[in-house]
Amino acid sequence: MPINFPNSPVNNETYSYNGRSWVYNSASGAWIIQTIGSTGFSSSNTAPVSPAVGDEWFNPDTGALYKYINDGDSDQWIELGPPGLQGVSGAQGVQGSTGSGAQGTIGSQGIQGTLGTQGALGVQGAGGVSLGLVIAIS
Repeated sequence: MPINFPNSPVNNETYSYNGRSWVYNSASGAWIIQTIGSTGFSSSNTAPVSPAVGDEWFNPDTGALYKYINDGDSDQWIELGPPGLQGVSGAQGVQGSTGSGAQGTIGSQGIQGTLGTQGALGVQGAGGVSLGLVIAIS
């Protein structure tokens, strides 16, 4: 039978079903199981309030994992291993190759356009005045 978690949960909301509990982690967008058999597992930015010896707690803000133990003198959270340093950035990839195909052939010249129509005949200019010069010699 599938587990039907609540819709639109808020950070650190708890949901219990069939003897198991989950807490919603909004940073990861996931329900984190809290009890596995006799030990519990918690994921939050603060330590669980009432842990039992053997419980584990993951702090998503720091990336550290803790285990609740009894060292003979007291019960306490111990860090199982600090988060590692961020690795160096990888090298930049090589540039992709350019095309190696031959250049295509030049296309043929297009056909010549049709001859345009002849323009309209212009208007004839006005007639000129003829001047005659008469010279009389006496």
